[in-house]
Amino acid sequence: MKYIVTLGKKFSDTHDTLRLGKDKVFVPLVRILPRWLKPNHVTIFRTGILIAWFPYAVWYPDLNQVFIFFLIYFFDLLDGAMARLRNQTTYFGGYLDHVSDKFSNIALLSVLYQTVGSQFLFFIFWDVLMAALLIVEGVSKKIELSYIRSPFEVLVRIVLWILILRSAIQMFF
Repeated sequence: MKYIVTLGKKFSDTHDTLRLGKDKVFVPLVRILPRWLKPNHVTIFRTGILIAWFPYAVWYPDLNQVFIFFLIYFFDLLDGAMARLRNQTTYFGGYLDHVSDKFSNIALLSVLYQTVGSQFLFFIFWDVLMAALLIVEGVSKKIELSYIRSPFEVLVRIVLWILILRSAIQMFF
């Protein structure tokens, strides 16, 4: 278990380094946004979009809905960049960000599962499990749980992206 926690911390550090690189892309946009607009406002806005979209993704899936996922993802990148560049990170914002990420992933995977193929069903169950763990992590406020979760998340995401790319290639070629 200690090895998994250590590996999770290394993944977390690497993710933080990559995150700073993504933030640089958003510097011009963050500079022109009004100062009264806080990162939590953007997080709550994108969560609202997610709440409105989620039932449609699950019950009326359509590949065109992938656009909505990318819109939500853009706001996800923006709120994180705003928080770090303006030094306005909060526990609430970070927690809501992670939970929203899981549910936007579940919505996207539902669309893919129902329109592309059953190979995505495992990933839906996986993200539901990870969302439950995030809720436990938030309630208990034990950061160690995220370090235990991290290595498994990376492995599952690599497999997921391979399947998504394979499905995209099969659809278009």
